[in-house]
Amino acid sequence: MPNFIYIDIHLLNRIKKLQYKAQIPALALLVLSFLLSFFFATFNMRYPSLILSIISLTWFMYVSACFRMRQKLPIPEPGQVLSPITGKVKSLKRSSDQYQLRIVKSFLDVVEIRCPHESAEWEGNALRVVFGETSLVFRFDTDNLIRFPEQEMQPGNVIGMISGSAVCSLNLSQSLMTALKPGDICDGGQTQII
Repeated sequence: MPNFIYIDIHLLNRIKKLQYKAQIPALALLVLSFLLSFFFATFNMRYPSLILSIISLTWFMYVSACFRMRQKLPIPEPGQVLSPITGKVKSLKRSSDQYQLRIVKSFLDVVEIRCPHESAEWEGNALRVVFGETSLVFRFDTDNLIRFPEQEMQPGNVIGMISGSAVCSLNLSQSLMTALKPGDICDGGQTQII
């Protein structure tokens, strides 16, 4: 029995195609800078061409950094509720009978959304998890959410992706307290919430 979960090759190809599609404008700008330097070979056009080249290469590397992924993950213990995204715990606010946990994903964190529990299922832009007698809802605040509904809902599997920054919110009852505190780093599919 393998000790790791590997990302499906078809899913990896799908995510990489989205990355290449996002890098096309940067490459077009690089081609434009070469064309400017080739057709307008005067000394005055070399600087704008050089500036365009630097901007396009920086843009290209930025998009590459926004699509980083972990292709191998240790198999999580069964029965745990895990963090679906990689990020930092921004806040753990307490109201009268609940806690609200907010995990913030920066644009440089890995893009994948990992399945937090075997009972997880998509409901719009949220993941619903039935844990005991409690229903937990992970809400994703982003415009860049892409779900992969064909993926199997097993803890740690890639079930979606978010390019760029995002916030994941979870409301917990007082009986389901978490050991996480503000400032803690969460790894998607690895860090135990409950």
